[in-house]
Amino acid sequence: MSDHEDQPTFENADAGAALTYPAQCSALRKNGHVVIKGFPCKIVDMSTSKTGKHGHAKVNLVATDIFTGKKYEDVSPSTHNMDVPNVKRTEYQLVNIDDGYLNLLLPSGDSKDDVKVPEGEMGEKLEADFNEGKDLMVSILSAMGQEACVSYKEAAGDRADTNWSMRYGIFIAIELFIVVAVITTLYSLLPHHTEPIFRPRDVLDSYVAVDEIVYKEPYSVGNPPPRSFEEPDYGLLTSPPPSAYGCSEDSTPKLFIGIFSTPRAHQRRALIRSLMSAYFESVGRTVLDYRFVVGEGSAKEMRGIENEEAEHGDILHLSTPENMDNGKTFHYMQELLQWHARDAHFRPQFVAKCDDDTMLIIPAVLRSLGNLNCSDNIYWGTSAGRSQHFPEYLRGLAYILSWPLVGWIGGSDVSVLHQQGIEDARTGQWLQMLQYLTPKQDVVRVDNGWNMGDWNQLSISEQTLALHWLKLDEWWHAQSSIVAQAWRLEDGEWRWQGLPAQEEEEQRKKEKHRAAVVEKARVRESMERQGEVFDDKAYNREHPEAT
Repeated sequence: MSDHEDQPTFENADAGAALTYPAQCSALRKNGHVVIKGFPCKIVDMSTSKTGKHGHAKVNLVATDIFTGKKYEDVSPSTHNMDVPNVKRTEYQLVNIDDGYLNLLLPSGDSKDDVKVPEGEMGEKLEADFNEGKDLMVSILSAMGQEACVSYKEAAGDRADTNWSMRYGIFIAIELFIVVAVITTLYSLLPHHTEPIFRPRDVLDSYVAVDEIVYKEPYSVGNPPPRSFEEPDYGLLTSPPPSAYGCSEDSTPKLFIGIFSTPRAHQRRALIRSLMSAYFESVGRTVLDYRFVVGEGSAKEMRGIENEEAEHGDILHLSTPENMDNGKTFHYMQELLQWHARDAHFRPQFVAKCDDDTMLIIPAVLRSLGNLNCSDNIYWGTSAGRSQHFPEYLRGLAYILSWPLVGWIGGSDVSVLHQQGIEDARTGQWLQMLQYLTPKQDVVRVDNGWNMGDWNQLSISEQTLALHWLKLDEWWHAQSSIVAQAWRLEDGEWRWQGLPAQEEEEQRKKEKHRAAVVEKARVRESMERQGEVFDDKAYNREHPEAT
């Protein structure tokens, strides 16, 4: 059955997330969303007038309420911020219709019964189809504290098959619970070593200083990470050391950026190309080069990747299935070393691993690397906001290694076990092995703190190096526009111009919010260390600025 799109009936939605976020008016696009007169709307038309005598171009917006279809119009200066609603569309299985309300099945197995049957023809057809015994999937649209049923479709199979599958799933879950309980009980009764007897003790009992606190045993006792994160890797310990991989100021490019992507994320790659191309073109490939790093996907996806590579020449294809925590980082470094073996001119001084929801602020990053020697074992990034269980690693939103470290890791026979798991924490584990090489090798950590972090918590300054959590294209557009105005290339040198005036107040709000979030994390960690329970809801009531 095709979806029905009659006018919906809407209810209050979950207010757990922010209802809106700010975006510069010039960054809005047709078919995107915006808040007009307090209502969440979809933009159906927009135009920009010429700059007036006061120096501001005007953007004329025509939009319709996403719930009622009512038309609204607004005019705003292109440089001003407007609120954009967080719009979410979720599909649920329809279980029952009771007294005018839909009874929906959540992924957790609980039920949701606070959405009314839509009015009009769609509601009548929905009830009729359900009464005929059809298995229906209902689409719920939510925004700004409201939600409504906007469409539905018939799912494969019938309700009887679904109910049987649910009963079978519950039966399997109960069996698994019993098995886990038995194994846990046996493990607690059997004797076991508190320390792995096959590992050097000084590898396990390493001392790491984080924010002036010295950790002797960095992992949580109650919920420790896998023991493999504590173990040395034989392949790294027996491979040629980083010093065997030369690097000098003559090596090119200065910085190579590997942007971790997936075969199907072609739209995100196109967006990053369009927004970042000015930086790559202005400094030249001898200073800055990049590739989108992707693993193996389906045959259709890989045909698309081949076409992208033919058109843009910016894909680094790894011969391993696409994954997030199953060895992609190691295969990336291995592929770079093989690239160098094929092309002696390719030997970057520094190599970045960067997520595709992170924007490196290129002028600031190049300035930061300017005083670093690539022949040192440089590990550049941020520890701000990282997991307390792995205090020796830098966060995975973006980090940079000098070429000797990349060569050492990529040229080692790292065990499969030590490639898996949280890969950014794995990188920190690999670098712990340097102190056990002969001769001993040191790692130079460059921790940039809160100069790298989530864009909605970080106030942008001349020292800001990376903005993370750019999950939506609108966020990429808005933040790149601010950065482009703040940094200008003059006489071959990037110069900080300062933020646009309208952004300064927004940045102050971000900084206040970030400080509150950091303080909340500090309080939580302190209480957990003392064995106390942290009440998240109570803390948020007393400190609303941290939510």
